[in-house]
Amino acid sequence: MYANTRYYISGLLALASIVAYTTGTLSILLPVFVQTTLSAGPLAFGWMLTAQAIGEGIISLLLGRIHTHQSDLRMVSFVSTCFAAGGLVLMLIVHAHSLIPILLLNLILGAMTGAITVQLLTFLQQRVTNQFLGRTLATYTAIQTLAQVSGMVVASIFAAHVGVTWLMMCDGALYFLGSGLAWILLKETSNPK
Repeated sequence: MYANTRYYISGLLALASIVAYTTGTLSILLPVFVQTTLSAGPLAFGWMLTAQAIGEGIISLLLGRIHTHQSDLRMVSFVSTCFAAGGLVLMLIVHAHSLIPILLLNLILGAMTGAITVQLLTFLQQRVTNQFLGRTLATYTAIQTLAQVSGMVVASIFAAHVGVTWLMMCDGALYFLGSGLAWILLKETSNPK
């Protein structure tokens, strides 16, 4: 166990909250983005969601086959890279005005989001003793749900005032923040008791 387990777990919960918050905002923003930027309808929106789901499914299958006992440095750098790539993809989606590139970018975004989620759950399962794992996972789920609903509320209130493009850029910036936070967590994991 690590020197400051609560701090470490709080960091993991914060990373999960970033993913959930962004998922919440995008659930409100993407339909508007499809209509205003792509001048398309529900079919294009459905394709975008399908592309994300395919990306999440593929990466989940691939990560399930990877050896789970990797070094902390390797796991944290992977999570950090996925956050940075996800942030970049979100910013590229905002500037793409054609459906095919956006579908490919959504595929990558889904893969990055899925990889982060799988790795965060793996971190929790490896770091929390069985005695506290159930409560920790319940807290993880509750915080994710709260963050997702918060994202929906923020997007609903500010989309008309700030604009869909700016809110999606903020989501990308949050992913970059998550990338940095992952490295702060690595510093914590490198100081065992």
